[in-house]
Amino acid sequence: FPNAEDPCSLFALNAETGEVLWCKELARNIAGGSVEVDSKGMLYVAADAKIYSFSPDGERRWSTPLDGGDGLDLGHRPFGLHFTNGGYVATVTIPGNVFLLDRETGEIAAQFDVASEYGFVAPEPALPPNIDILSFFPKSSEDDFVAAFGTKEAANITLGNFLGVSGNFTDNTLAVSLRDEIFVQGGGPTAEDGSVVQLLIGESDGMPTIEKGWHILAEGGSAASPSVSHNGKYMVMSDGASTGTAMSQAEGSAYVILVDLEACNANTDSEPDADICGLLKRVELERGSMSGAPPIADDGTVYYWESGLDFANFYDNDDLFSFGPSQDKQSAPLAENRDWSSVMTVTNNHLIGSTTSYVESEEMLMTNVLPATTDNYLSLYDRETFDLVWEAPLTDDSTSTITIDKAGSLYVTLFGLLNIIATEERPTLGLVKFRPVAAGLNE
Repeated sequence: FPNAEDPCSLFALNAETGEVLWCKELARNIAGGSVEVDSKGMLYVAADAKIYSFSPDGERRWSTPLDGGDGLDLGHRPFGLHFTNGGYVATVTIPGNVFLLDRETGEIAAQFDVASEYGFVAPEPALPPNIDILSFFPKSSEDDFVAAFGTKEAANITLGNFLGVSGNFTDNTLAVSLRDEIFVQGGGPTAEDGSVVQLLIGESDGMPTIEKGWHILAEGGSAASPSVSHNGKYMVMSDGASTGTAMSQAEGSAYVILVDLEACNANTDSEPDADICGLLKRVELERGSMSGAPPIADDGTVYYWESGLDFANFYDNDDLFSFGPSQDKQSAPLAENRDWSSVMTVTNNHLIGSTTSYVESEEMLMTNVLPATTDNYLSLYDRETFDLVWEAPLTDDSTSTITIDKAGSLYVTLFGLLNIIATEERPTLGLVKFRPVAAGLNE
């Protein structure tokens, strides 16, 4: 855990040895998004209500507050960021304000208020305001959450964002397409609705502009960001985060939704209204909303997983799924009653992520039996057959995306959400590297 003697939350490591080259003390809500690195090695990251940029040697280049003040208002914090093709940093804050920042100076080049411009409102809060979510968990888990996120307030905010039950306009990282379209998933026309809005980046007098595009209507609430295929043709999203889907599972409606972006842009989709994008396919989630963005291939094939805080309630259900524009849903269970426990990374041949099995405790979370201990693995499954190809043990579950370098090495972040929740073990947290060898991967 970070502590008073080692308060860093942003680390630069030697990729060969794991040696810490430098680190920075930023708010621990930095874990809400990834660090982005440009072709010059410059780093960009969101923490509190600011965007920071650092040089490769750790020197701060700039920091830009997005709350109109000192950048400490967590009600205006962003969730991660992405680069646009025009060279800007793009991000969206909790109230639905989209910003484009100059990568060299950090100056705000353009901004757009999604809620105001579309006339949309935040989703209905799934829990009462200011409720102590940690109070639902055993004391040991509460202590772990506070240790991981610094304070009880920060832990409650992060957990509410992760579960998608906060009532914020958006708790998601925006997506950017090859055509410099921005997609933001958040509130909709009413407090029961959700949406994804398309924003178009333009230019006027040498400065970027953000213009209103079409929108997609969805179930209210989301704990997953939209994903766009590399070729810019398709988008996938998941909706339906609520108290029922997040805390009790299998209550309420949640879906994975596939969209043909080119058809919506040309208004040849299923919706005659050019301001609304019609869905290509919608598949119901059996265990409630997803806490992570489902990946999508260039041909529109969507890969996703079913997991949640229901644990023992769904031992016999399938865990891995895929479907596409002309492909019906395919699914398979994981062996040994495991759950998929990280965001999924898709390669040409494999699905990669952490999988977790657990021993039940006598503690309950709502109607769910909490785990006492967990066993965690880095697992590679065949992308077509869902057969297990290779695995290795991990100390913690990963939660976030597994990163692959040019040499084929895998970097696994040990976020440890299930280990935090487990009543009889503590998370280790950290980063593990696996390098490829002739017969597979070795740590």
